[in-house]
Amino acid sequence: MRILVSLLALATFLVSCTPWVPMNKPYSREFDFGKDLAWRGLMDYFTKHDIQIKTIEKDSGVVYAEKQFAASDILTLHADCGLGLGVNPNDIGSVSFNAFVIEDEPNESKVTINASFTQPVLVYTGFANVPQNRQCNSNGKLEEGILNYIENFNY
Repeated sequence: MRILVSLLALATFLVSCTPWVPMNKPYSREFDFGKDLAWRGLMDYFTKHDIQIKTIEKDSGVVYAEKQFAASDILTLHADCGLGLGVNPNDIGSVSFNAFVIEDEPNESKVTINASFTQPVLVYTGFANVPQNRQCNSNGKLEEGILNYIENFNY
């Protein structure tokens, strides 16, 4: 019985030490309107939600944007950060967006959005608290919300 309990404890320890692997995937949607209208809807969403645009290239349809937020408000709704060690003493997090707007046909467009979440944590190493950035997996709700906004944007 002792051996079984010891093996079970060892297996639990090994599984709990498995590193968290972020697996963000892009979310896409095709629209029955041109690239310019899709672009305006995306820009309107970012503007109304105070998302800082870092890189913008309208001709190629590329946007890179970032936002910091209160982690407890956003991460629990839109991301999975795993059960890793560490605490978030300042309750902050950030999200970065890669968005692509392309024109399929003269009156059709496609928007692809990838959101990547980061949570700064302090991990106790036995000697000190070491700051680290934990990558979190998006559950797709934020990307779908942006795509819904573009689809229903009142041009």
